[in-house]
Amino acid sequence: MLNSIKERLSDMNCSVLDISGEYPKEATIAISFLSPDDRQAKRKIEKIETMLESRFPELQTELDYESI
Repeated sequence: MLNSIKERLSDMNCSVLDISGEYPKEATIAISFLSPDDRQAKRKIEKIETMLESRFPELQTELDYESI
């Protein structure tokens, strides 16, 4: 399932890094992307959230964001 999520995010021009810990049933991924401004970054984040909710409804997701 993690590979499927990575593929979908890659299709959205996002870089994905698996930073999971020791628990095999809990995955943690870091997602990065470039955006010209905050408004478009927020749109991209909403798109990612929508994709995760619609394509993987059985997963519990927690998303944290950082803009640099």
